[in-house]
Amino acid sequence: MALTMTRTRTQKALTHLAKAVAAAHGELELLDAIVPLLPDSSEALERRRSHLLADRDALYLTLRQFDAELDGGDIGTSPDWLKAYGPGNKRRLALAAYLEALGIPPLTPAVFERVWRDARALCR
Repeated sequence: MALTMTRTRTQKALTHLAKAVAAAHGELELLDAIVPLLPDSSEALERRRSHLLADRDALYLTLRQFDAELDGGDIGTSPDWLKAYGPGNKRRLALAAYLEALGIPPLTPAVFERVWRDARALCR
């Protein structure tokens, strides 16, 4: 089957959607990991989680527009969402910027170390 412009555009759109779903899954996974570590910030974290769940559901619906058999839940996770908060080789700083963007007050070094220790594997 030849690659037509329409087929190429469709494949690019599906790839973009899959990357967006993987990024949403990655951020949700991080939120689930750090909520217990930051009980004083649970409101801000839960607000972000609710927003992400709505975005993820919209992405799932869009995927199903292309193919009703596509299941967005089968897509893995990606740390690419963290790139908006800092360069890839500075994940620790990006995590700090992410928490700040959520409105979480600055953490003590000991608390941040605990959060980073649990989040490090999810941010790679």
